[in-house]
Amino acid sequence: MQSFCKFWSGDMIKNVVFPVGRQVTVFLLVQRKICWNCAGNIVPEWSISVGVFVMILGLTGSIASGKSSVADCFVDCGAILVSADLLAREVVNPGSPTLAKLVDAFGVDILTPGGSLNREVMAQKVFSDPVARRLLESITHPAIAHLAECRLAELQCSPHDLIVYEAPLLFEAGAENRVDRVLVVVIDPDIQLARLQKRDNLSDIEARQRIAAQWSQADKVQKADFVIDNSGSLQQTCTMVASLYDYLTRTVVPGFSSS
Repeated sequence: MQSFCKFWSGDMIKNVVFPVGRQVTVFLLVQRKICWNCAGNIVPEWSISVGVFVMILGLTGSIASGKSSVADCFVDCGAILVSADLLAREVVNPGSPTLAKLVDAFGVDILTPGGSLNREVMAQKVFSDPVARRLLESITHPAIAHLAECRLAELQCSPHDLIVYEAPLLFEAGAENRVDRVLVVVIDPDIQLARLQKRDNLSDIEARQRIAAQWSQADKVQKADFVIDNSGSLQQTCTMVASLYDYLTRTVVPGFSSS
């Protein structure tokens, strides 16, 4: 049979049709480091390493691209999820050293009356100010990195089919070294803008500023091993995730465990 997929080239999306060795409804979208041989079978280009490892898949994408929905689909498949957003909340808990550094840098008005970080105020301070955003990142990223590395190391000591590390700023934070492969979630820009405005109750200008504050989707795709287009229905996305999960966990890849 033949399976239809899309791949990104710069800012353009191109459609291709390729043969596959088994039936799938919708397959994963892009693999930079994957090729197909003449028989239509997927040929991984991983180098051979000694030992058995639990693969860590980095999951990232632009704001409002639907990363959390994709992460939930992976969990439904059986993956273990580590969320950088949840770690980011943990490192700024009331009384934490990281929160104290943020108050020193940005003022006490970033706190709620109860002493927690007021995320809305913090966002307003940094999204339209690159200098302030870099200052925020210089304070929070090291703390998140340390906590993430500890959590991922703990999980790799136990038998799991796949660990997914969801990190919206995976590339911006230079955190690719924490993962083995990277999946980028992309979305139609018009859908992205509408979702962000509705989700965060933002004006058109505010939403565009937040999108512009991050790497472009095209830039992220250039560094991806896999790409999933989340512009369609949730069912379509989960079907693609299931195919990718099946490939990563059931294809025998040298150096990685398979179930």
